[in-house]
Parts: sequence; structure tokens; C-alpha cells
Amino acid sequence: MLREACTDSSGMILSVHHDGGRDFQTNGHAFVKDGSPRSQALWKAAFDQLLGSGLIEARGHKNEVFQVTHEGYRVGDSL
Repeated sequence: MLREACTDSSGMILSVHHDGGRDFQTNGHAFVKDGSPRSQALWKAAFDQLLGSGLIEARGHKNEVFQVTHEGYRVGDSL
């Protein structure tokens, strides 16, 4: 997810809530493809790790838009 976000022109990750659960999108790529609880849990854990490590940060007030940080670009570029 971080590698994909680092190649996005805006460096953004969207956390999209919908009736089927939650999806994460960046650079035209959706990560929860099948909508299964297992897939949602996997990508939520990855997202939470990026956020908790300071590699992304929230933008706005709805907790739906996140920006790659300087450290995030440094780590993402090394992947």
C-alpha cells in the first residue's frame, strides 16, 4: 500500500467506508478486492501499521484522506 501511495501523484490514501465494510484506495488501486472480512482485516492492519509508524498522516477532519509523510516516502522508495 505504501509503495503504491508513493507513486500516486498526490501521495494520498483514501479510507472509504461503505455498506460492505471498508476499502483503501491509492493511485487508482483498490486494496480490498473481494470485500471479504479476511481481506478487510489484512488491509486495515497494513493501514493501521502505516499510520502508527508515522508513514502516513490524516488530512481533513473525516478520517478518510491520508497523506504520505516525508518518512513514508523515504521508506516507500526503499521497498
